[in-house]
Amino acid sequence: MVVDAGHQSRTAELYSDTISLVALATIAVALRFVSRKMAGSKLWWDDWILVFALIFDYGLSASYWLQVKYGGLGLHTTAYGGPVARDGIYMFYKIFLPLEIFYFASATAIKTSLILSYYRIFWIVRWFKWECLAAWIIVVLYFIVDILVGALECSPVPFFWDKSIAGGTCIDQDQFYRWNGVANLLIDFMVLTLTLPLIWRLKLKARQKLSISGVFLLGTFACSASIIRVTTFDQVNFEDVTWTMVDVSIWSTIEQSLGIICACLITYQPLLSRTLSLFRRSNDTSEVERNPSQGTEMARLETKPNQKPSNNVSTAGFARLDEGNDIEGTVTTYVTADWKENPMVLPKAITKSQTIEQYHQPLG
Repeated sequence: MVVDAGHQSRTAELYSDTISLVALATIAVALRFVSRKMAGSKLWWDDWILVFALIFDYGLSASYWLQVKYGGLGLHTTAYGGPVARDGIYMFYKIFLPLEIFYFASATAIKTSLILSYYRIFWIVRWFKWECLAAWIIVVLYFIVDILVGALECSPVPFFWDKSIAGGTCIDQDQFYRWNGVANLLIDFMVLTLTLPLIWRLKLKARQKLSISGVFLLGTFACSASIIRVTTFDQVNFEDVTWTMVDVSIWSTIEQSLGIICACLITYQPLLSRTLSLFRRSNDTSEVERNPSQGTEMARLETKPNQKPSNNVSTAGFARLDEGNDIEGTVTTYVTADWKENPMVLPKAITKSQTIEQYHQPLG
């Protein structure tokens, strides 16, 4: 069956996908703040910069909504039997310029937040602080280059949206967007793998190293979205750009929103621990109601004298610190214990009852 291009539309898909994705990213950031509060941790730069990443993600999605409303995104151009004429294409490209800035800013803020999170956790290792700084410089240079090339890709600049200007020229836009996506992907992998050499130098069992590495590699889900986004550029036809850019737009939003979500996952341990604890208590209460004699026995066990909670790493997988502590304290304990034998770091060691923030507080 032949479909009339004039009646084809993907605008509803664009609205639903972008709205749901930014909503999930917003929930993820909110849960991050809740979890940090449960851990008794003070909010730091990595938390606030991720809020900026979320704001930029909102700007990215809002730009797509403006393109849908005024630029015909999700519809065919008149060259392919659709309703989007010259004026619509004009507005599409005019909105596309700030859209690029929101995309680059969101990607940079997410990477910066991750690097600062690593710094927060592994700050005691001096050489790693320099690695974080070098990685952040690469991220900032990526942002500066992208902004300059994106803003000046056409000469004069208005030629980007108004192709009627005589003598105007542009760089190969298709190649720029494609290779920018590849560069973004490579930098993502660099940031995500930044902690792995340090983790695998710790004196831990392989299972524990794999567990910790897995936590820090959760961002690979966002990298998968980046890979798919790069492949969607093969579909772009600039003669029908308002239709063929739909998949690129959707996967750009998926990439940024998923990046924000993955950056938050590392902080969820206190929230998950509290939720599981409440769930277990609820189950225990139900069991006691069904079997009162078992409840009496449980109470007797709980009040058994001289009984201390286990802190056995071999059974827990992660060494537990104080109740509700997050991955920061866990990994820092490992790092401190390992580097304590090697005087290449600060002489003061964090104790198992301290959080990162308590370590920084002066003794009074």
